[in-house]
Amino acid sequence: MSDGSVRPGLLGAALAAYGWLWKAARPCLARHKRLKEGFAERLVPDNWARPADLWIQAASGGEASLVWTLLRQAAKDRAAGRAIPDMLLTTWTRQGHEVLSRAAEWFAAETGLPAPQVRFFPLDEPGLMVRALSQAAPRAVLLLETELWPGLLQACRAAAVPVLAGNGRLTARSLRHYKLLPAAWWEYFAPQRVLAMSEADVARFAALFGEERVA
Repeated sequence: MSDGSVRPGLLGAALAAYGWLWKAARPCLARHKRLKEGFAERLVPDNWARPADLWIQAASGGEASLVWTLLRQAAKDRAAGRAIPDMLLTTWTRQGHEVLSRAAEWFAAETGLPAPQVRFFPLDEPGLMVRALSQAAPRAVLLLETELWPGLLQACRAAAVPVLAGNGRLTARSLRHYKLLPAAWWEYFAPQRVLAMSEADVARFAALFGEERVA
């Protein structure tokens, strides 16, 4: 199904409603046990981020641990004389933030390069995500696990920033929920590439995004 099957007016109305729901929920989210820490940062102040080559989103502590693997490989590449991208590392949780901060400090000590930026992931209001992407100006976004946030994906699409989903997992239950939305919308919001963890995950992601995007 082509992008032309997505009616711009309907899509715009849906994103506006989605953004309104996030705004309406702000007072509750500001008191949420997991989100109240760093809440001001989640609203993308003017100094939220400086430009970076690569934005990596790790949902929480488990996904943040995967960033250690990426940074260790990056340190090896640096030692071998290969170029290393400037990185922005984000997460939803305090635990994830702590893991990423330790990884960033280790990377700086190991390579002599500036530590990657570590930030709390913004609320997925479309306007906030446009602002975040404008500040970070990444050449690519890497989503660890299944972080399919419409506000971020729409902002990346509008800015022509490619999105890769790595370590992808998708349960049958989640797939049923995702497929409540029209197939054309998921094609519109699809990452450019999904790297899945198992053949079952490949099949489920392919059912959502198309076989050509998934491996």
